[in-house]
Amino acid sequence: MPNNKNWQSVAYGNNYFVAVGSGFTTKMGYPYGSRVVGFTPDPHDWANSIMDVGLPWTEVVCGNHGFVAITSNSNASSTSTHGASWVTTYNMPANQNWTGLTYGGNKYVAVAANSKIAAYSTDGITWTATSLPAASQWTSVAYGNGTFISVAYNGANAAVSSDGITWHSETMPATQPWTAITYGGNRFVAVASNTQVTAVRV
Repeated sequence: MPNNKNWQSVAYGNNYFVAVGSGFTTKMGYPYGSRVVGFTPDPHDWANSIMDVGLPWTEVVCGNHGFVAITSNSNASSTSTHGASWVTTYNMPANQNWTGLTYGGNKYVAVAANSKIAAYSTDGITWTATSLPAASQWTSVAYGNGTFISVAYNGANAAVSSDGITWHSETMPATQPWTAITYGGNRFVAVASNTQVTAVRV
């Protein structure tokens, strides 16, 4: 990687891999703002780029309008064609710890920790707020087969939507600190921290 940073997320699209993250030091003990971005067409040879704003970037995805990154403790999002240059706007619906981001159904969808707030955008620039079924520590969101699903760290909460706008609650098969969810092979798969438990939804 081009720098020794607290890399948080990596995505692929437009023939490029793009990674975002934050600064991190043992002395400080928490992530802080960073402008560093890694981008490359070849994951063996990363180039260095910078955001136009230094923030603790948490997630990046690629959709029809290119790459979009979100951040914690801010209402910022940033867009880029292939990771070399970025434009940050402050149109997220609230200053939140935005933790999960996905693309599907022609929209970007983001969720936040310790909140009921979610947001969606068709271009990664202009965002609209929507509500998750409960205030929870939402950590990840994924899209597949016409469905969005978000999981939470603090229990058995899941949120499901067919459009990324209207959400309803579902219950995970176990109470676990769910950290990530993805879609592939006609199923959703979620994993949790400090456990051997996984969850599958078909």
